[in-house]
Amino acid sequence: IALDVLEEVVNEAIEKQVPQKIKKYKGLNETACPNCGFAFGDYEYDDEKFYYCYNCGQRLSWESEVEHDA
Repeated sequence: IALDVLEEVVNEAIEKQVPQKIKKYKGLNETACPNCGFAFGDYEYDDEKFYYCYNCGQRLSWESEVEHDA
């Protein structure tokens, strides 16, 4: 592996460790990863909140969701 490719992979991994606010879609009652857009499901009925997106590995912050229009 070339050093520039290795450096890019390491930087991406480090960036994913910084918690990002989840996306919360108005009208759909759905949450999603801010990095890859993977939908987690209904936020009003789903009590399961996890620290990382199981699709891309982004660390998540549930403290203050960012609301988006559907």
